[in-house]
Amino acid sequence: MPEREVQINTDNIYYDEPHQCVVNKGQAYDVINAALQEFKKVEGGFFEGKKQAEEEYIEFLKSQNETDEFIATALFFLSSVTFGSSSKLFFDSLTRDPEEYKELRWLFIPSEIVKSRLLTERTQKRASGIQKPLPGIGEECNIAEQTIYDKSQILQISDNDGVKIFNNAWHKLIKPKGRQIGAMRGWYYNALTLNDKYEGSIYKYFEKAGDNDAVKIMHAMIDKPSSRSEKKEIVRFRQKLASLYLQWIVRYGLYDLQNPKEFGLPVDFQLCRIAVQTNILDPRKKLRREVLANEVFVPLIAELCLENRENGWEPRLVSEALWLIGSQGCTPDQRSSVPNFFCPLNQYCSGVLHKMKNDFLMFVADEIEKKLRLWTGDQEWLTLQSPVSLDVDSD
Repeated sequence: MPEREVQINTDNIYYDEPHQCVVNKGQAYDVINAALQEFKKVEGGFFEGKKQAEEEYIEFLKSQNETDEFIATALFFLSSVTFGSSSKLFFDSLTRDPEEYKELRWLFIPSEIVKSRLLTERTQKRASGIQKPLPGIGEECNIAEQTIYDKSQILQISDNDGVKIFNNAWHKLIKPKGRQIGAMRGWYYNALTLNDKYEGSIYKYFEKAGDNDAVKIMHAMIDKPSSRSEKKEIVRFRQKLASLYLQWIVRYGLYDLQNPKEFGLPVDFQLCRIAVQTNILDPRKKLRREVLANEVFVPLIAELCLENRENGWEPRLVSEALWLIGSQGCTPDQRSSVPNFFCPLNQYCSGVLHKMKNDFLMFVADEIEKKLRLWTGDQEWLTLQSPVSLDVDSD
């Protein structure tokens, strides 16, 4: 079948020499504008009933009468764990049972965490294994090495001596998978920092570490100390996760930050994927996803938002709209020859980009050509069903 006709704006195309990537700024404007126009609709259309990955869990915390500061602290810890997983599947896995939640809520309180005991977990590596794909991503793939955490030693140690075992509760709450397993020590370390230096308060951290300024806070979270002898106060946060966390603080009104529109935006797999599928970016060499995101796509979005500020463009809105389109808009039927009927980007989209090596950690021109399944049919009605989240490895 012939490829379907796709709308491409050719008014402003340039070549980013340092990154060897073709950038279509005119196309980026059309795509983002279409997404935002649909996103701003009060009711009806593509976005009706679709929520951000974290939204329902925040609603649950509010239903438990938690304060804004408590929720901000909980999201601080949880955001450091979203790396290496589907963020939607991760938040959906967190307990909504009030009794179980009461049992585990101390994991969000730094002063309670530091009273618990963190035990070292042994790891062992095996030569080979099979990595199961996340739903909707693709085929199983062989991996050369897989880290297996042996939890037997911690499960045999109870809390009967009066000291809580941090590992036991954390594994019960998080149910870690893949790279998330390494987040446990970071969670505990960050709790020590908040407790010892900021009175156990994330608000005090905002105030003392960043002068309540979103940009300064982000740099405090991600910048390395100038001296090699110093340790980072906060670990496991890089630009994507730090900006994602601050975006949540702003979106849900959990704290009044200065410069809330200036700290950048989290660009993950979903946004990079959309940029390729809609012909905004065309990498001509091997680019790490974080480079494609932070050094190519983020500056482009920031420039367009600045130029269209009077039209209501904000980095946060762009991030939220494109993430929802990527995670819930790309046709749930991976065998389909047409895009989602309601997707606001269907006229700009060439096809769906299927799983690449290393879960999209690298965007490679040759592999994109092989893994981009081009739409071959015209827009048509698709049977509506709950879409599968394709968000993976969020950092």
